[in-house]
Formats: sequence, C-alpha cells, structure tokens
Amino acid sequence: MKFLSCGRPISKYCRNEFLPQVPSKSFPMHADLDDMAAVISHIQQRYPGAYIVGVGFSLGSNLLLRYLGVERENSGLLAAVSVANGYDL
Repeated sequence: MKFLSCGRPISKYCRNEFLPQVPSKSFPMHADLDDMAAVISHIQQRYPGAYIVGVGFSLGSNLLLRYLGVERENSGLLAAVSVANGYDL
C-alpha cells in the first residue's frame, strides 16, 4: 500500500522517516485506519490548502472505503475512487 504526497510516495513501511510521531508496528496491519489518518494529517500540515484525493485498488480500496465510512465528512479527502475492491472478505 502506498500513500502519495504531491506525486511522491509515502510508504507505510517507511513511516519513521516521514511520520516519526507514529511508531513502527512489527506486523503490517492492512486494515489499520491510523496509518491513513496520520498520512492525511501529515499532508494537510505540510501542504495547507492542498486538495487530497484517495484512490484505492483491490485491498487498498477496501481500506479507503472503510476509512471513509468511519471518518465520513471528517476524512480530509476531497474525493475518492475505489477500483476492483473485494466485497466479501
């Protein structure tokens, strides 16, 4: 799963480099909404006023839709696109 910041990827596996306030987890949690919230918050702080759009593919689209379902209008995203998401996990 990759998060993009102005065209540059912010990988959740390099979180200490880009998001030092978020401690590393020993096992990647593919449905962990804290990572997405932290990345969106980081982009908002670093690029105030930037339009942030979420695009998810496959498992990433499930994470994106779950995040939107939980955060709703507080998601920080202007728009979202879900591509080829699984529906019966």
